[in-house]
Parts: sequence; structure tokens; C-alpha cells
Amino acid sequence: MREFPRPRVLLSRCIEFDACRYNGEMIRSRAVSSLKAFAELIPVCPEVEIGLGVPRDPLRLILAEGSERLLQPSTHRDLTDPMLEFAAGFADKTEAIDGIVMKAGSPSCGPRGVDIYPDATASVPVSKGSGLFAKAILKSYPGTPLADERELENPAFCDHFFTRLFVIADFMQVRRHESGRNLLQFHAENKYILNAFSRREYRELTRLVVNREGRPFDEVVREYEQRLRVVLARRLLRSSHVAILERAAVHLFAHAAEEDQAEIGRTIESYRASTIVLEEARQRFRDWIERFDESYLAHQTYFEPYPECLLPVRNR
Repeated sequence: MREFPRPRVLLSRCIEFDACRYNGEMIRSRAVSSLKAFAELIPVCPEVEIGLGVPRDPLRLILAEGSERLLQPSTHRDLTDPMLEFAAGFADKTEAIDGIVMKAGSPSCGPRGVDIYPDATASVPVSKGSGLFAKAILKSYPGTPLADERELENPAFCDHFFTRLFVIADFMQVRRHESGRNLLQFHAENKYILNAFSRREYRELTRLVVNREGRPFDEVVREYEQRLRVVLARRLLRSSHVAILERAAVHLFAHAAEEDQAEIGRTIESYRASTIVLEEARQRFRDWIERFDESYLAHQTYFEPYPECLLPVRNR
């Protein structure tokens, strides 16, 4: 197993930490439970932090004169300003974070798809959006990998989220000079991952790292981070994974006997046809890489982008 960074993840406290949801319940999540061993989790319940008890009457987002307001219909309290003040203070005192996992559907924490109503009594929402706390936090941490606990039940989404999370955490260690590696090494080790997301953007990042213009390092690394966050947010297609596996196969063929070459080809075609899952294809390639002592591929993070046990179900 490769050595992984320990990402810092902002988390809704009601997910696997505390029975502080509005109805006094705690939300279970296999993905978050597994993540505890590999990440520094920073739990927060903004509704409790602004003085609401547990249990408490539910809140809702409404549209009032063109702006979103956070109300507690049963008490007619407008909690917009206290929530925004807490979010601003929380962002100011919280160190950099690598990922965010928030409670789905929450008018405070929901990252997307939260119901927004025309008024405090309406039964039908007029639009969807983000919870008030979540929206404020995202402005402070643009480009940060974001999920809710329901999305993490989807294997493909989960794979994408954890890939982004651990790549960004690794990059931040390099940027802070905590890893003993430099930007060129990071870029080389993530060549296959970056090519899977965008071959064009990989070439642009390579140009940045080579830095023939002699730009100051701080300027280069800032632009690299901006581009990295944007490219990792893109959706990965099965065809992109197939292209990377085919590229890796060329390296393996240099060591493999004819029957092994045939098995490598069958593995790629099985994944292309959806008869095996991505993690199974990656595991087979990891086995071949170790067996053939293929040192170049052994250093490519693509084949183990995050601790394998994090996926709650097999990734398809």
C-alpha cells in the first residue's frame, strides 16, 4: 500500500458523530465511518452552534424579496444573520480543509438540491439550492471536493470524491513542503490520473511545472493549484479509464509472456464491457505491476488513488 496523506475534512456533525440532527437522530454513513481512520474530520453543527437545541423544530429556506432567508416556521424566527455570522467566523478560524461532507437536504448544510420555498407555510418548493451555511463555506473554500452522505452511497461518485480528496491533500502537503517531494515529483506521480481527467489540461500543467519562463515558484504553484482543482472536478468517463489502462498495458507487455498479455487485454475489455468493476481492474493491474516489478507504473497514483477500503460498495 502506498503512503497516503491525511486529509482534513469538514463534516456535518450529525453524520457518524453526534445525535444532533433536528429530530435528535444521528445519520449513519459507511463511507464517513471508514474515512475516520484515514482523515482528520472536523465536525460542526451550525444549527446547534447558533443556539438551537436538540431536538428542535425544523428550519426552511424561503425566498423573500429576491434573497434567501433561513426561517424556523414554528417560531417565526429569522435565523439568516446568526447563521451567516457563524459561518464567517468559522471560516476565519478554521485552517485549510481538503474536503467537505455535509448533510443532504439540510437548509443549513445541504450542499445542493435543498428545497427553497416561496414562504414559511408553502408546501411546494419553488427552486433548489444550497444550505445557507454550506453556501457561505463554499465561498471560502472554492474548488474543494464536496459531497453529501447520500451521494457517497453511489460507488462512482464515491470513487471520484475520494480520488479528488486524496490528490488535493497530497498536493497541499507538497505545497507546504511537508512531504519531502517537490511539485515536479507530484506531477509525475499523478500523470495517469491527470490524463484521465484531461489530456489537454495535463499538458498545460506540465508546461507550468517545467516553467521555461522562469516565473516565481509561488506564482507557479498558485496557478497549478487553481487548475488542479478545476480539472479534478470534471466527470470521469469509462472511456477515460480504458485509455489509461491501455497506456499502462504497453508498459506491462514489455515484461509479460504471451498468455499474460492476453489476460491483460481481456481485463481491459471486461472493464470496457462493464463485466468487471473499476477497482477489480485496478487490483489486477496492481498485481501485475508488483509481479513484473514495473517501477514506473508502481509510482503512478492512478492504480491506488486512495485507501482501497474506503469504497462502501464496489465501484462500477
